Amino acid sequence: MTIDYFFGHKELLEEFISRHKEFATHYNFLTKLSHSHLNEKVESAKRKSVLLSTIMLTGRCEADCLICCTDRRYKGDEELSLTEIASIFRQAKELGCKTIYIPGEGDPLLDNNFWHILELSKEMGFDLILFTNGLILSNDGLSQKQWNLTSEQIVSKLVDYPVYIYHKFWSTDQNFIAEIMRISPSLYNYQPFSINDKKTIMIPRGLSLLLKYFPIERVGIETVVMNKNFEENKDLIIPFIEKTKVKSYIEPLIHAGRCLGFSEYDIDPARYAELSPWISRLSCKRLGYKIFVDNAGYLSFGMQIPLEVYLPERKGEFSIRDGNGKVIDLFNLVHSNNLLVKGRYAINGCLCERISL
Repeated sequence: MTIDYFFGHKELLEEFISRHKEFATHYNFLTKLSHSHLNEKVESAKRKSVLLSTIMLTGRCEADCLICCTDRRYKGDEELSLTEIASIFRQAKELGCKTIYIPGEGDPLLDNNFWHILELSKEMGFDLILFTNGLILSNDGLSQKQWNLTSEQIVSKLVDYPVYIYHKFWSTDQNFIAEIMRISPSLYNYQPFSINDKKTIMIPRGLSLLLKYFPIERVGIETVVMNKNFEENKDLIIPFIEKTKVKSYIEPLIHAGRCLGFSEYDIDPARYAELSPWISRLSCKRLGYKIFVDNAGYLSFGMQIPLEVYLPERKGEFSIRDGNGKVIDLFNLVHSNNLLVKGRYAINGCLCERISL
């Protein structure tokens, strides 16, 4: 707020404060500062203005999920280069960033810069949160094709990096997963896992390898709640989480990207209450201290809000590229572009769902 006030977004901030009175004291403090004192406050605030940087890597994916909330398309030479990613990392670190979040537009493990990005994260002292469908961790044929390593070798190598991995776990039923992901059932290898003396379920091999090699606090699962796996989430997946103590990200369908207009797997919103407090995103408050860059090099204020798609006539405003092969000053862009600033203060529910619809 200090920085945005300095950049002149007073009307926007006053509108925000009218709805969130808890910020009024700080805003009133800012209005009484001299220009020189405001400058000092901005320099101090700048060094802690970003806590999280979200970077979407490649659009390549071995799956073709019906409910994918990204556009899931490979953009070739348009995708972020390693040099650009390194520049984003350096700028983010100077702004106080602690964590890099990589959900991927496709699967991040297929990005050709993947291991270099892990090295960068390690060198710069970032924690890295990674979401993956886990196919490459469950299938030696796919892992050998991409990295000339077995799935187990990849997982054992990943342990040496400061990475937290969320593995897709939409179902214990291999055939149902194949249906949703539109893949051959043989691609996803499953293994038995004992919940208790009476109940054994099937889990992806990649998840099993993560449980074998990783500290449990660095392992998570991601699942989307659908009409076809609602009971399974209650009866099998949540007990698995409770047994293993893995982190969990259980979310409703997000009607964006490939899933825009697709309602076949929707459930009655009231049923989500049955999974409380496990469910994520229903009351999303969005982290304001972040930079978001999609894999084609555009900024946005929400993970599934591709501004270059929604506002193609203005997409140049959101590009991180200066036209000469370099990354522009991201700090100035995120605080000078009115739409990016406005999005930062829109904290009333899931914008990724609402704006897409």
